[in-house]
Parts: sequence; C-alpha cells; structure tokens
Amino acid sequence: MVKTDVLHELYSGNNSLLAQKCVMDNTVYHPLVKKFPLKLSYQLTFLKDIINKLESSGHEVLDDLYTTYCNLLVSSSSDSDTSYRHFLLSACRTGCITLKESTSLISKGTTGLCSWQAARALADWCLLHASSLRGCCVLELGSGTGLTGLAVSLCCEPRRYWFSDCHPAVLDLLQGNIRLNTELHCSIPDPQPPIMLTTRCGDNTEIGLLCLPWDDIPSSDIVDRLSPDIVLAADVVYDASCLPGLCRALRHLLHGRHCEAFVACTVRNRNTQDAFLELLGMNTQDAFLELLGTERLKVITEGLPPPTNFPCTTEAPIVLYRISAGSV
Repeated sequence: MVKTDVLHELYSGNNSLLAQKCVMDNTVYHPLVKKFPLKLSYQLTFLKDIINKLESSGHEVLDDLYTTYCNLLVSSSSDSDTSYRHFLLSACRTGCITLKESTSLISKGTTGLCSWQAARALADWCLLHASSLRGCCVLELGSGTGLTGLAVSLCCEPRRYWFSDCHPAVLDLLQGNIRLNTELHCSIPDPQPPIMLTTRCGDNTEIGLLCLPWDDIPSSDIVDRLSPDIVLAADVVYDASCLPGLCRALRHLLHGRHCEAFVACTVRNRNTQDAFLELLGMNTQDAFLELLGTERLKVITEGLPPPTNFPCTTEAPIVLYRISAGSV
C-alpha cells in the first residue's frame, strides 16, 4: 500500500487491521524508533489519537495497538529527560537526520538542548539553495542540537562545515549528534581548543566542532584560520543581553572578508528584533558608527520557502536576514 492508501484503509476501508499493523510497523515499531525512541508523550498522543478515531468509527482495534499504548503508559512514570527526533530527507544521502534532544525547552540553564523552529526554517532554505553552499566553508554560530548544520553537511556538499557553541551541555549533546549522523573518521585524537572535534561527512565535506563564545571572536585568530565564506545562525536573537556580543562577532566576521551571514529569527519580541538591527547599524547614527570605527552592515530580508522538509510548529513569524559588509 502507498501512504494515502494506508490512511484511507485505516479508518474507512475493509482492511483496517492490516492498515493498523502497517502504521505500527512504520512508526512505533520502526527499527529507528526502537533504537532511538521518540519523546514518550508524543508516542502516547499519537497512539491515543488513532485508538480514539478507530473506536469512534466502529472499527476493531488491533490488540497490539492497545498493548503498545498500555506499555508506553506504564513506562511514562520513568520518562527520560532526553528523546530523539527523526527528520526524513530525500536529499540526504543517509535518508534521515536523527537528533538527540532535551524533552524540556529549558534544561541545564540553556535553551540549546532542543531544536527550534528558526533552525528548521534555515535548514529548509539551505536545502533550497544547496548549489550556493556547495564547495563553501561554512561557520555556524550557536549550533544547538545541530539540525541546520547536519542538514547542510549531509545534503549540500560544503567543503567544510564548522559547528560552534559555548555551553558545556550543548557542546556535549552537539558532539553526540554529529557522531550519530556521520562516519566519525579522520578525527584528531587530541584536538586543541577551541577545536573539539573534526570528522568527515562523505567524500567532500569536512566537519569541525568549536567551543566559540561570541565575545571571543573579535580577539581570536580562529576566524582568520577558518576563513568562512558563509556564516549561519538560527534562533540566536532572543536575549537582549547577548546581542552586543553577537553583533560584534558578526561585524568581525564580515568586515574586510568575502563573507555573508544568514541569520534566521523567530520574532517573539519586536523590541529585541529592533535592538538587533540597531546594533548591526541599520538604525544607528553615522557619528556613532564612526566612534565604533566601523561601517554599516547591509541587511536584506530573504524570502523563506513554505515548510518542505521540516514541519512548522509555531505561529510566530520567522525572518531570515542576509547580512554583509557595505553601505545600505
């Protein structure tokens, strides 16, 4: 059966039991889900919804469906603080990206242990513009769980991709997700700070992981050593206290270099968004920029495609800024 046939037969056809087994085999019984289980509450909600719809439509419910639901319900009292999320990608040579995440939006004092909507939107945009990333050196700021970077590394064939973050728990999780989705070979046995990991994805892409606080970027030689062509960042504009460090880092990365930055933002607070643009120089007086000894950055709002590979889970608007050196 094709997918649409299964869904039709599940609730309205004569082969509902067969369709139920097919759904179970391709979801909660799937080897990938068994090895890297989804969030328990999600699995329970998924199965409960199927059971309710089957019962309300008068269909016999597969015994395994009830049994699996009950078993998961019993184990919910010991639900782990981490779970996995799987993204099926036809453009990805592995066919799937698997991420380990925190089950809480805020955990261990950081929001970086779960993937956010702007990262999915940026990943979708990158897949649509894969030809522009092919052969480039890419540096990502605030990589979080690694969704955007893994999508680009596995699907867009950059020459080199550098993930970066600074929170110890995030770096630990990020390193695990990189190892989970790549063949970990050519790794350096004793990486020197700020480099934490190097590996390779396929034949064409080198991958690295950096511990790179934004405040350290202007005084570090790491940017000259990396020489990025493109800088990516997603959901980094959320805390006004972090914006000065982020904007100084972007200025240092872009001025005097053939480099562009693409920053995806979920607009939760318009004041924070305006503060970000002001610090970049969009709304800053020329005299103040002269005092800083720098030029304006050129900021263009890029169009974002409708969600294609990654589901949209928020109604908050998402914007993508294309930032480069030069006068506006």
